[in-house]
Amino acid sequence: MIEQIPALLAVVVSAGTLIYTIVSTRSKATAEKVHSIERRVDAVEDRATRLESDMKHVPDKDSAYRIELTLQELRGQLSTMSAEMRGQMNTLAERVEPISKVSDRLQEFLLEQAERR
Repeated sequence: MIEQIPALLAVVVSAGTLIYTIVSTRSKATAEKVHSIERRVDAVEDRATRLESDMKHVPDKDSAYRIELTLQELRGQLSTMSAEMRGQMNTLAERVEPISKVSDRLQEFLLEQAERR
């Protein structure tokens, strides 16, 4: 029985070494996975921070509604101004028409005088 102790001790040491190797390998693999997950979480946190920062500049529901009302008001004012401008252009065209006719008659008169000479 005493002769078997060194062989038994060798088996126990070998088994212990095997168990240690398996545990440490799993520990390293787990540590690498944890590190990989930490990097991914950091990347997601950075993206979330950027989105939060960008969302601060986006108008909220009430601001968007006020902008819409202002745009509708401006549209109405532009329509009114457009109608007024059309009216003024028509008036201007009516006032310029006699001047245009006088200009045409003067041109005809000058052409007739140039032909006589």
